[in-house]
Amino acid sequence: MAKGGRKGTMDKEADKKVKAVDRQEATVRLLDNCSLGIAVFAPKHLSDDKAEQTFFECPNWNEQRTQTERRVWCLNTSDGYLVDLDVHQGKNPNAVPEFEERFGKNAAPFDSMLENLPNPKLSYKFYLDNLFTSVTLFNFLRVNGYGGTGTFREDRIPLSCPLASKKDLKKKGERGSSVSALEKTHGILFVKWTDNNVVTVGSTCHGVAPIANVRRYSQAEKKYVQVTRPSLVGSYNNYMGGTDLMDENIACYRIGIR
Repeated sequence: MAKGGRKGTMDKEADKKVKAVDRQEATVRLLDNCSLGIAVFAPKHLSDDKAEQTFFECPNWNEQRTQTERRVWCLNTSDGYLVDLDVHQGKNPNAVPEFEERFGKNAAPFDSMLENLPNPKLSYKFYLDNLFTSVTLFNFLRVNGYGGTGTFREDRIPLSCPLASKKDLKKKGERGSSVSALEKTHGILFVKWTDNNVVTVGSTCHGVAPIANVRRYSQAEKKYVQVTRPSLVGSYNNYMGGTDLMDENIACYRIGIR
């Protein structure tokens, strides 16, 4: 009896592992089929970001469903429409080791999604936040005929592109002021712009000009004032945020019909 009980437990654990593998393979096939359909309607400006989605799994009708949080890499339009996605599954069977080594595990799914674009010859422009951006990734986009714009972390700005530090810019305290420098080796323009905080943006397809005026509230003057803003920062703000908008739209529906 004791041996049979242990054997039964081992069989159940083995069945769970098989079901988990089957669900993972089915998810991959589903995502592949979805990508072929939704990528056809991709516009020219796309943003890549991370979304946290809640999934409910129930292997059998008599088992209690479990709630899990999954990280989903999404390629969206600025209107919040999903173009392509990649679900973080731990060890991804579709992972490309070359991309992970060159661009890191966070940016590797984005590079894989580039292969699903309907017209590779179209000069797409991509917008990313500092979780994904790097000089290597932007150079890869430029070489392949794509544009890249995104926020950068301080330690990812090359030493060959000197810019004033955030600390120095904060001391000046001039809202709307900016400094820029061109990284000539890879053709990336870096700009540090002072708003409420100092924002660092890099781009291979947008420049500083034309300078625009934006409306901001001044705590010191207790009124709205006009603040100058470089063009590449404005482009990033216009086209980034599609994934967040998609999350807001999904939240409007009941969990059972998401």
